[in-house]
Amino acid sequence: MFCNCYTFESVGHYCAHQVCIATLVHEANCVEFHGFTHHDICLWYQTAYMHLAYRPETPEIIMKGFHALADNEMLGPKLKVEIPEEMPIEEVSPNLSTLDPLKNYQKEDVDLSKVDGLHTKTHLFFLVLKMPNHMTISG
Repeated sequence: MFCNCYTFESVGHYCAHQVCIATLVHEANCVEFHGFTHHDICLWYQTAYMHLAYRPETPEIIMKGFHALADNEMLGPKLKVEIPEEMPIEEVSPNLSTLDPLKNYQKEDVDLSKVDGLHTKTHLFFLVLKMPNHMTISG
């Protein structure tokens, strides 16, 4: 899957948008989504790779292993189930005030006079899913 927020291309791991789409596709197939795995991240951004991959003191067998993994770069997380022929499209959520998504604070504890016009926005992100031509997404 690809997402136009470019999180995967920037930091090497999946984004919240890809998790939401994977969850919806799994639910449409009546299968529980257990999340992505270590196979769904890009090696180049991982500390072990950055630290050990091509240092002269790294043992050759480890260097060869990292090189083999780097030659097979991940382009994004993969869906483990088929995309159904028809799938409902969810409604876009409304814009929320700054306080609505707070989880660790009470709304009364935040002084909005110190914050100038911050609002969350819901953006439409496009995910590219490889689907056979005969499949459609209905909404």
